[in-house]
Amino acid sequence: MMNTIIQISEKHLHWLKTENMHETIGYGTPCYSTTRACVIASMIGYKGNYKACLKREGHQPLFFVNGKLVA
Repeated sequence: MMNTIIQISEKHLHWLKTENMHETIGYGTPCYSTTRACVIASMIGYKGNYKACLKREGHQPLFFVNGKLVA
């Protein structure tokens, strides 16, 4: 198994912070307001977490693990 290191700029890290809803769901999965943020955060392991949740009012939450939609 090969590990890949993804480097991300400070600009993009700041963007992820603004997309983070500062909520968690399930087993501590962080919630984001856009699909793009979920995919990127779960791909790079943002704050050590390789999972992310897209949470929108009136919709079921969507979960991403390692950049892929799982539910």
